[in-house]
Amino acid sequence: MTRSFISNTIRLFVRNQNGTSAIEFALTAPFLLAMLLFSIAANDAVNASTEIGKVSVAVADIISQSPTVTKEVIDATFGAADLMVNSTRRANLEIYVVGVEVYSDGSTEVLWSRDNGNLSSLTKPEPGDFYTLPPEVLVRAGFIVSSRARLSHTNVVTASGIKAGRQDKIANVSTVGAILPGMGDSIYDYESNFVPRTSIRTSCDNCSN
Repeated sequence: MTRSFISNTIRLFVRNQNGTSAIEFALTAPFLLAMLLFSIAANDAVNASTEIGKVSVAVADIISQSPTVTKEVIDATFGAADLMVNSTRRANLEIYVVGVEVYSDGSTEVLWSRDNGNLSSLTKPEPGDFYTLPPEVLVRAGFIVSSRARLSHTNVVTASGIKAGRQDKIANVSTVGAILPGMGDSIYDYESNFVPRTSIRTSCDNCSN
């Protein structure tokens, strides 16, 4: 009788599924949350990188379309570039544009330059400076409008306070911070080079900041 009672009790315990879903959710929830946060951070990083690349291209493209520009035109172009960037990233956006003469021997000289007044990690080249260009641009003498855009970016997950490594475990249970890879600040840096569209060179007499 006792043995039968024990056997039946064990059998009923094994078959009892109450609470199984809650246990499964508790075990998988940290990993699902980590995947969600990682997806959000990755999407934010891709968007930031894409925006800065477009800014660099747009500035050089617009300036290269005129034979002569002024600092007011360049500043207006920088203003248009600001509109291409998410408002939370705009404050950290650094841009400069330079007019570069490429000589037949492969040397270069900056003829004019201007920045958006927000340079912190970038240093704007000054007139007379040598300017480094990609080898494929140096194969022919001529004039190049070069724009460089840089953004120091903190992804939305880290910015919101959920940062990897803050606390690995709570009561021996791994936290989201331990599961996620480190997601610190990123730097997106793009340079775009355009040949003037309507003239031999694009001139600017009052460009210097």
